[in-house]
This record gives sequence, structure tokens and C-alpha cells, in this order.
Amino acid sequence: MKHSICKVSKRKLSECFDAGQGILEEEEAEYELPDGSVLKIGNERFECCEMLFDPTPFPSAGSQENDTNISSLSELAYNCIMKNSDEYRKDLFKDVVLSGGSFMIDGSAERMENDMKHFALSGYRVNVVTNSQRVYSSWTGAAILSQRSVDKDKWVSKVQYEEHGSNLRK
Repeated sequence: MKHSICKVSKRKLSECFDAGQGILEEEEAEYELPDGSVLKIGNERFECCEMLFDPTPFPSAGSQENDTNISSLSELAYNCIMKNSDEYRKDLFKDVVLSGGSFMIDGSAERMENDMKHFALSGYRVNVVTNSQRVYSSWTGAAILSQRSVDKDKWVSKVQYEEHGSNLRK
């Protein structure tokens, strides 16, 4: 269902609704369940994806209990780029590679690029790179990495993880 009818809005849904623009009737979709019943889906097809790009309007996303906020995928990507030295940032903004099934949703690459342009430093070009096999990109990258003997000293074995848990690299 996620890949067949869901869409990512080009901009924050909260901005669309604040401007009085809801989801147009032609944007509604129908989805047939295995039992033959049909669901008519409107705003929900956008809302379910919105949490990836703007988690703030969702009550469970902003945990008031410990005053922590959940960042959007765009913010996380920006923060990762900014942790690098100045000499690499321009190239990293130029080659943001999307992988995984959630980025197969219609409009996700465009939204990521628009959001990253908002965060990018002045004079930096943003380019989001996708391919039709991005649902497998993480596995492909891991397979390539596993073939390299150079980084094997950085790996955590199952025994090490069972002994030390997630605190092993801290």
C-alpha cells in the first residue's frame, strides 16, 4: 500500500493547510484490500509520509517528557554533512544518495532535495541522487563493504556485541 498510493508532498503539509490548501479531490486514491473491499484514501496518503520530513505536527514525535525533538530525515542528512570538514561539505551536498524502501515513495526524492536546498550553505549546489534499485542500495553497499579487508578491524563481531551490547563503540 505504501509504495502504490502514498505520496510525499512537495512542501510541508502544515504549510499547505495553513494556506488553506487541502488535498484536492483528484489527489484521493482508492486501494483494494485482499478481501475485495475498497478504501478511499485522501489526506492520509500524504500524512503517513510527512513524518519522515516534518515530524513536529505529530504528537508522539515530539516527546514532551524529556524535551527532545525528533529531526526530519533532511535535518539528519544536513547534520551529518556539517560534521565533516569544510573541504568535503560542498561535494557531500552535491551527492546526497537516497536508499531504502521509504525513498521509493512518489515525491520523496524531490522533497528531500527541496528541504536540503533550504538547509544548504550559500553557494552550495544540492543534488539528490536516486536509482530504481534504491530499495536494495543498503544491502548492496553492505555486500561491497564486507568484501573489503581494509575495514575489518572496525567491525563488531556477534560475540563482541553480545558481550558489550550497543555501548561497545562509545
